[in-house]
Amino acid sequence: NHPTSDPTTGSPTTSLPTKQPVAGPVCGDGICDLDESPEDCDADCIVVDFKANKKSNAKTNGLMFTFEASAPVTLTSLDIESKKDGDSQVTVYSMEGDYEGNEFNEGSWKRVFDHSIFLEKNVATNIGHFDKEVFIPAGERASLFVFSEKGLLMSTNTGSSRTAHEDDTLVMYNGLAFKKAFKKADQNGRWNSSVKYYTSSKHKNKNYEMRTGSLDEENAVPIEDSRRSRRSRGGDE
Repeated sequence: NHPTSDPTTGSPTTSLPTKQPVAGPVCGDGICDLDESPEDCDADCIVVDFKANKKSNAKTNGLMFTFEASAPVTLTSLDIESKKDGDSQVTVYSMEGDYEGNEFNEGSWKRVFDHSIFLEKNVATNIGHFDKEVFIPAGERASLFVFSEKGLLMSTNTGSSRTAHEDDTLVMYNGLAFKKAFKKADQNGRWNSSVKYYTSSKHKNKNYEMRTGSLDEENAVPIEDSRRSRRSRGGDE
């Protein structure tokens, strides 16, 4: 840019370069960005039904367990196998990292779900969408504590390995069972019911490269600004 004279002062002025717009998330690139969800871009955000498929052989009222993610994932819901029929107050807490050291410290946890749900004995019932989704960055851990007034089923044959279940994106570890929330833990336990999460389709779909190889700017769909605010982010309430 060459300086030009200001007609009022005669002093030289310099025009500033025009800033280029920053590209936002694009639906169709296989990456489930923080501003995307399965509701507005199911091409990028794939929902996974994560389940250990082990037979329950024990009862408790609450179970505390930890996940570790190899890619960014967002926990959204879960099923409960109840030990009794009827309406039950179900509360789900979450915290960043492993729960060890915070088993009895309720203040370290935040509630992400707290509703009365009708549960059937020995039947897996989905409790619905969390009030606040739980985001786990790649390489990080997060813990859940699920407590049901009517009790829930789990398994105790956890064996020597701490790993309860895993897929190519998420690992779930065996946890601790509680009769009373954040009181003395009774025994080790494994969460057997489904946990639902979503992650980038490129991490789950082996055919992603073939499916999107011809994707160009005309086919890509920009994501609009309006977004849900339910996703849990660190210190968010």
